[in-house]
Amino acid sequence: MYPIGSFASFSQSESIDHLQSVSMSLWKEEDACVEWLNDKEPKSVVYVNFGSATVLTHNQLNEFSWGLANSQRPFIWVIHEDPVIGESATIGKVFVEATKERALILR
Repeated sequence: MYPIGSFASFSQSESIDHLQSVSMSLWKEEDACVEWLNDKEPKSVVYVNFGSATVLTHNQLNEFSWGLANSQRPFIWVIHEDPVIGESATIGKVFVEATKERALILR
């Protein structure tokens, strides 16, 4: 895994002794997610999670989603509530159809 952003800074901290009680679990393990991952080649899945503090414009969300689709890689995308500025996040039916064989979208 190659984390980007605040998680990367936190996970690479040299001294986190004072944070012994902090868990670094990426998500609550769910059987369906593990099953989905087990069907994929090792080191082949892209994991996307902007976190709950990041907000995007609708155009940024659209551009990013099609970047994922065009990558032709399997991916897990965690979409938090209200990631788009001033509106709800909608992933188009065309995107869902184009990626249904290789995408796991979690809300």
